[in-house]
Amino acid sequence: MKIEIVYTTKSKHMKTVADEMARWVKTYAKPISDFKYDHQVDLLVIGFDDSILKDKELIHFVNSLSRTQIKNVSLVNA
Repeated sequence: MKIEIVYTTKSKHMKTVADEMARWVKTYAKPISDFKYDHQVDLLVIGFDDSILKDKELIHFVNSLSRTQIKNVSLVNA
């Protein structure tokens, strides 16, 4: 199972939370800007801050995801 963990760069605490989650599934957490859209992913975990309505980076990222590449999405709020 291919799991990717990404986080928004505006969140102060999400990088730490994402790094801890990534350790459990033996992968690495990375900022949204480093995500490769052409890879097949079984589970994409997206970490973000409470200001989801103001975060244009997150909104643009979610709108650009393809259902053929990403099978499941999980949202984590810090």
